[in-house]
Amino acid sequence: MLPLRALPPRESAVAACARSLRESIVRGDLPAGSSLPPERELAATFGVNRLTLRAALGQLGAAGLIAIRHGSGNVVRDFVQDGGPDLLPTLVSLARDGRQWREVIRDMLAVRRALAGAALERLSQTLDARKLRQLEAAVEQFATEAERPGASCDSIAAADQQMVRTLLQQTSVVMALTANPIFRLLEQLPELRAAMFAQPAFNVAGYRLLIAGLKKKDPLVAGSVLEALAAMDEALLERLSSRRTSR
Repeated sequence: MLPLRALPPRESAVAACARSLRESIVRGDLPAGSSLPPERELAATFGVNRLTLRAALGQLGAAGLIAIRHGSGNVVRDFVQDGGPDLLPTLVSLARDGRQWREVIRDMLAVRRALAGAALERLSQTLDARKLRQLEAAVEQFATEAERPGASCDSIAAADQQMVRTLLQQTSVVMALTANPIFRLLEQLPELRAAMFAQPAFNVAGYRLLIAGLKKKDPLVAGSVLEALAAMDEALLERLSSRRTSR
């Protein structure tokens, strides 16, 4: 039996069923190739009607987690092979062990750096006066919020997200879309946001240095930025680890 855990406030029955099944698949309770229990049994387990259950199963099918086979049972697919980056929040939330959680976050930050490197490489080839003005304006908007007395971590994170979106939109639609799962993950990890923007002055300084490097059309700017990002990410991981250890 698959227990339906306590529902967050206002979470719909469909979302709750989908979440519980998704977590069971990612945890390995429902391994790839196994069949889900019959719909009638699942509906009874979750305390929902079969229409609600089928809507949840439809979400899992669209996400590549199950193969829906009406009349012959639903089969669990290999989420690593068939799933997408939208599973990252689930993966992080299930990484309860400190070391495992740290490695998941480390990998996510590495993906973010790789995306940043690709964006900077493209910008170094395509930057023009219009793009530069837009980037400068975005940096100053971020700086205004980051330096505002009493600014909350959430408001600074939102301003940073807008800054990064502007940066990626100057490169390609593909890169902008690729970043969306990372943004959604950050929205669900308040402790990660708090650690990322514990010293917003450093974030502002980093963006201004990036703009200065782009203005000079320095071919080494991407490498320098990535080295700085790697160092910042390691410091971020240390802050996160110390906070979790002190709990």
